Amino acid sequence: MSLPVSEEKPIELYVNDRKFATFMCTPEYLKELALGHLFTKGIISDMFDINIMNACDELNTITVTLNKDIPEDQFDVSNVITSGCGSGGQIQEDIENNSIDSNLSVYDSLFRNFFVDMYNRSIKYLKTGGIHSAAIADSKELLLVREDVGRHNAVDKVIGASLIKRYDPSSCIVITTGRLSSDMVLKALGAGFPIVATRSIPTNLALEIAQKTNITLIGRGHRASDKIIYTGHERVK
Repeated sequence: MSLPVSEEKPIELYVNDRKFATFMCTPEYLKELALGHLFTKGIISDMFDINIMNACDELNTITVTLNKDIPEDQFDVSNVITSGCGSGGQIQEDIENNSIDSNLSVYDSLFRNFFVDMYNRSIKYLKTGGIHSAAIADSKELLLVREDVGRHNAVDKVIGASLIKRYDPSSCIVITTGRLSSDMVLKALGAGFPIVATRSIPTNLALEIAQKTNITLIGRGHRASDKIIYTGHERVK
């Protein structure tokens, strides 16, 4: 008897002809994965920084040529982004003088709708039950959904997709099925998203970062009436 399982594969990211990272990921939407990762790490600021980008599932590679050089210390050939954890970062440097300025507000009742819609559009999860989903929503509806065995990768994919589609991050929400650790919140901060909602819960360090940078964190967002708004209550009506 053969049961459906989630696919996981090592994909190497090369930037300006040098190895930048290795993703342990679901091998689809690879350009979005690379874009989201580079954007949230501050390597690129928009699509205009990209000269050429190619992704090849068969060769297990993504190649990106930028219109600029990047600092030498950004390259680390040992940087493997596993499906369970993201890559580390300098937290103090990331949050210092960095705060989200957004007037976005969302009705409390909509969050459950967002999670139900994301679930219904998570085809691989419905088939295997062993994969994370992430989504981007505005104040009214879910805009896009991506899946990956890694929660960080799924978030990178939706952020990369929103960059391609030129969504305004200050008017959008990141939604995820994964636990909100510090690096997940730093991704939202780096991309400029004011609200992050999960069906899980955040860590204490994630909460600390959200409080310092004016990000609204919502846990158990799939629940109809007893979701937990940890920070930024003013954005939930």
